[in-house]
Amino acid sequence: MAGQRQRKTADPLDRKPLADFRVGVENVIFSVDTAQNRLLVLLVMRQEEPFLGQWSFPGTLVQKGESLEDAAYRILAEKIRVKNLYRGAALYFWRSRSNSP
Repeated sequence: MAGQRQRKTADPLDRKPLADFRVGVENVIFSVDTAQNRLLVLLVMRQEEPFLGQWSFPGTLVQKGESLEDAAYRILAEKIRVKNLYRGAALYFWRSRSNSP
């Protein structure tokens, strides 16, 4: 039709290499201490860069072939040395910022 723009389609043979990126998980674990009316949050001190010596949520990069949930439980088992963790409620969110504690 006159006056309408045609949609430009991508050439299926003009493929660009996939981006090199990493996926990470962070665990946010909290408890309510009603006796002292406070919220408790699990933090670990970073043992390597970036942000060496700063407090952060326990987190890790996801290994190839590993699910987000398995990576989350793996890092908890490593950081707090607990096995057979209770798999309770899980909330997921994504962000594009990297290397933040």
